[in-house]
Amino acid sequence: MERSRIEYKGVLFDYTRMSKWILLTACRFIDDTTHVEIPAAIAGCPVAHLRDHLFQDCRSMESILIPEGIVAVGAYAFQKCERLREVLLPEGLTYLGKGAFYECTGLQRVELGNRLSQLQAKTFEGCQQLESCRIPDSCLDIGATVFRHCRQLRTITIPWQVSKIGVAAFDGCENLTHVRLPRSLMSLLEERTEDGRVILHTEKGDRLHTGARRIFVKQTAQISFEFYEVPAV
Repeated sequence: MERSRIEYKGVLFDYTRMSKWILLTACRFIDDTTHVEIPAAIAGCPVAHLRDHLFQDCRSMESILIPEGIVAVGAYAFQKCERLREVLLPEGLTYLGKGAFYECTGLQRVELGNRLSQLQAKTFEGCQQLESCRIPDSCLDIGATVFRHCRQLRTITIPWQVSKIGVAAFDGCENLTHVRLPRSLMSLLEERTEDGRVILHTEKGDRLHTGARRIFVKQTAQISFEFYEVPAV
């Protein structure tokens, strides 16, 4: 393995060259850089992985361009990037580490690629301004506290292949009012109407099935649950 450093558009990147790809291991902003671009390749070798904590506490960063070749983003890679507003993750991304955007308090919108199979614990926890996040259909598992304290999140669709939703995944999502779930997850709720819709008053949590109570914690809004048919395979 070869360890080196490169300056790229106002950022110093430390990196390790593996056999066929590059891991970015550390970064330092030369000035108070607000826009960051990750190089797609270094000396002809593709950049594929971002190490854990790579951009943690980069508080001046407002936007970032992540190239299509990135397949893995490490744990807490963008933790406390408080001015980051919008992130478009590449289609080819297959791994998004635990707490990748933990406490990015200014983050409003995220686009996830269509190859992620899991949202790990704490991925968006503390993203208080997050308004929009489409979970890809490839997702099978939503970890614990993934959207905890995403106070501006109003609607979410759970993909049809999801079989597990972790404890307190939507804890403290105070403005969440509409949740779409596949019928395969209907057992989360103990009360439902004939047309498959559930109106849930959650201030006391006394109408929640045990499983749902552990997922939708400390809700103050009235939530409408809508169930949709799982597509035939």
